[in-house]
Amino acid sequence: MNMETILATLRDHGARVSLQNGQLALSGAKGKLPAGLIAQIKEAKPEIIAWLQALEAEKALAKTGIMARGKTAGPLSFSQNRLWVLSQMGGATNEYNVPDVREFGLDLDVGALQSALEHLCMRHSVLRSIYRLNNGEPEQVVLPVPAQVLARQSLDDDALESAVMAEVAAPFDLEKGPVFRARLFSTPTRHVLALTLHHIATDGWSMGILLRDLVVFYNAIAAANPNLPAPLPVQYLDYAYWQKEVQVGNLAQ
Repeated sequence: MNMETILATLRDHGARVSLQNGQLALSGAKGKLPAGLIAQIKEAKPEIIAWLQALEAEKALAKTGIMARGKTAGPLSFSQNRLWVLSQMGGATNEYNVPDVREFGLDLDVGALQSALEHLCMRHSVLRSIYRLNNGEPEQVVLPVPAQVLARQSLDDDALESAVMAEVAAPFDLEKGPVFRARLFSTPTRHVLALTLHHIATDGWSMGILLRDLVVFYNAIAAANPNLPAPLPVQYLDYAYWQKEVQVGNLAQ
């Protein structure tokens, strides 16, 4: 049962789903819901939460006035501009690396993970952006999804820790990119996925969104579920454009 079918069945029972403090909540059910339906809801919980969060985001965007522009190059946000300036002053450094390391068993579907990472990069263009000067001003440029998002490395268990530490500590080149790296370390006993982003592409809050989306994509692809999350209504570049316009408008007043 896919997410749309689950939601339709809930409506038939007079029930609705919503988010309360980021958690899935059920309300309005006429009587007890079938055990099978409850099980399906639990299985599809990440997808349902992602769908509800997307609806909330669309409503919030409508209030701010941020709109999709379809641009592939443009200004940096205020926070990005600060990080750009710092990177130019300090040279290559890992000070602004944001790592996330996860361990998996040998039953990990590597093909599904590769595909999920590709979908993640497609969904979030900030992951495939580079940062360079244009007429003396920094700009971000969105590139296509790279041919290989996931790098792989086979090694022994005793070499794993040092290899992971070297991966997450490697500095980024903002002008050449990428600003997002994914490497899967495989030993005879386990897999370890190291995701590393430059802070110019993420922060603590958005990192949680990226990881949630990756899980949703992986679960759907591994289960051969065609109902993948819809494209985002706007990208971070659109936000940067909006922020710049607000600043110009305030200065003109």
